[in-house]
Amino acid sequence: MRVDITDFVAGYPGSGAVSMFDADFRVVAVLVYREGFAVDWVIRPDPNVSPIAAELDDSDHRFISRLSEALRPEATEERLFARRLWTLIDAATVTDDAGTRYRPGSRGWESVRGGTAGRFTFAPAPPAAAAHVSLQFGGRSIPTQLSQVK
Repeated sequence: MRVDITDFVAGYPGSGAVSMFDADFRVVAVLVYREGFAVDWVIRPDPNVSPIAAELDDSDHRFISRLSEALRPEATEERLFARRLWTLIDAATVTDDAGTRYRPGSRGWESVRGGTAGRFTFAPAPPAAAAHVSLQFGGRSIPTQLSQVK
C-alpha cells in the first residue's frame, strides 16, 4: 500500500542500537507527516540472515545463469541475502501506546558503507495521545519517544 507522506509535521530521533542477527540495528529517526510517518533505520554490519528461509525465484535463476561460472556462487549468495533480508523487512510492523492500528506502506533498503539502511512508512500519523511508537522488527520491539527534543 502506498502512504503519501508530503506534509511534514515533526521529527524524532531514534533510540540506541539493538543487537540482532550479529549486527546492531538502530532506528535513526521517526518522521511524522500529516498523512502517516516514516521510520528510517540502519543495521551495521550487514546482518547474518542465513537462518531465515528464502528461495530464489525464476528471475534470480535467469540473472545468475547469464553470469560467468566464476561469478555465479557470489551472485547466488548476494541474491539469497537480499531475499532473506526482504523477508525480515516485509514482516516489520509498528505499534504505539495509544492502541492505534497502522497500515504498512512502502518499505525499502539499500546498501550503505558497512551495512544496510532503509525506510518503512505507515499510516495514519500517530495520534497526539501516543507518547511513543515501537517498531516490531526481527523479533524485537524498538521504541521511539514522540516528544520534542530539548
